[in-house]
Amino acid sequence: SFRDYIRLLSLFHPETPLAERTAFLFRLFNQSDDGCLREGEMRIILQAMVGDQLNESELHGLAHTQLALLDRDRKGFVTRADFERLLSPALEKATISIA
Repeated sequence: SFRDYIRLLSLFHPETPLAERTAFLFRLFNQSDDGCLREGEMRIILQAMVGDQLNESELHGLAHTQLALLDRDRKGFVTRADFERLLSPALEKATISIA
């Protein structure tokens, strides 16, 4: 809806707290709503990013590799804290300015 679109844009306003940005994105990616990003969810995210450029085997390998990079303590999933640690530096700079 238009309201959701405006909500999404508001996340990139310079005054929106970083924690609010990362929380929204984590909820968006955490389709199972269990507070953990697992390999299947990572695969869905990556599929959306790369489209048809990778076959299923390559996509599975990439998801596995990304999960291993993000899951520092080897739990088998990515927590919101793991996610925030990864995205915070990039999201600090990601703003939309309307001039």
